[in-house]
Amino acid sequence: MKKKKTYPPLEEEEGLFANEPALEAYAYPTSSIAEEADIDFNGKDLGLPRTLEEIEVELREAERDLKDASKWMPLCDFISDFKKEHAEWLK
Repeated sequence: MKKKKTYPPLEEEEGLFANEPALEAYAYPTSSIAEEADIDFNGKDLGLPRTLEEIEVELREAERDLKDASKWMPLCDFISDFKKEHAEWLK
């Protein structure tokens, strides 16, 4: 005869339930960030694209670089360079 497995009793807290999130219940704004007004950084140019056209150009350049294996580096070289450049952080 098999022994029946016994499990420890669950402690239940009143009023708490585990449920799936109701994503449809949240209202998200339909406006795009690109359509919102620019945020002023006191005249500081952060080098970020400001228009959708600039974003598309940068994405095309990134895709071109991704396909160019000569611009890749081995992971061990990357980690070594990272450790050299951020030695202060890693102390």
